[in-house]
Amino acid sequence: MKQVYGSNGEPLEILGEDFLVFGLGGYSYAMDYSLVEEIRHFDPEAIGEVEDAPAFVRGMGYVSGNQVPLVDLSVKLGLAPVGSTPQAGMIFAMIHARRIGLVVESIDGVTIQQPDCIDQAPQSDPILPAAVLLGVGRVGGRSVVLVDVTKLVTRQEAEQAWLSAAVA
Repeated sequence: MKQVYGSNGEPLEILGEDFLVFGLGGYSYAMDYSLVEEIRHFDPEAIGEVEDAPAFVRGMGYVSGNQVPLVDLSVKLGLAPVGSTPQAGMIFAMIHARRIGLVVESIDGVTIQQPDCIDQAPQSDPILPAAVLLGVGRVGGRSVVLVDVTKLVTRQEAEQAWLSAAVA
């Protein structure tokens, strides 16, 4: 968990886990915020192209001058590609010891979820496979499904994305 500071500059003790809330397929999901390195707006015109990549690799993003493969989670899950909208974003995260960019329909903020307030994971989800579901939290009165992105993007898929980037 990342350190959080109060307005006086003193570290705050937060009893809970930080999650980044994002939108996908019209639903709200949240991932472990400690994996997140950077968040940016998604602009398809600003990404580098990658030839002969798996369909879910949208292209290359750039973080601190380094190329990073972008995985369009919508395409990976069989949905239409994320479009260029004011809400669309890229989440640069460390997944399987690799920096991967996740393209999502929206980035909706960070929430702290108390462990005793997280409900059991649903048996199924309209978009995601049950194996990636961790539980259900609440944000502003609405349900948010907590997901394990290290299962959503497998080690093999992360390697495929990076191999595609290496030949770009």
